Amino acid sequence: GKLQDMHEAIRAQADTFEKAVRHLAQATDRILRKHGKNIIGKQFATKRLAEIMIDLFVLAGTLSRVQASIDAHGADQASGEIDILRVFTRAARVRMKQNFRRIDNNDDELIKGLAEDACAAERFRWDTL
Repeated sequence: GKLQDMHEAIRAQADTFEKAVRHLAQATDRILRKHGKNIIGKQFATKRLAEIMIDLFVLAGTLSRVQASIDAHGADQASGEIDILRVFTRAARVRMKQNFRRIDNNDDELIKGLAEDACAAERFRWDTL
């Protein structure tokens, strides 16, 4: 069913999903406007988007499964599934928040520069061995 039709016991988790989907659409649009076709080479950015999408995919499946359990047995009987959904949603929200934040505020170019320098020197500059 539609997210607005979710049982009140899991409404907060459905809201988290809806907000994250909107935020993902905005972030993806921003990244594509910034990088265009060069997005293919931006592995850090695409990895973050992929990790957000994975969390959203699992959250969507879990929401659906818990709603089906509530429909079949009632919210009281589905309390174990609801608890699992709450725990997963809380953890996913933390991960997604960090990934969204690091899309715009990150050390990607610095990390890339350090890696390229280490490859060129065939060592890290601060190695003492």
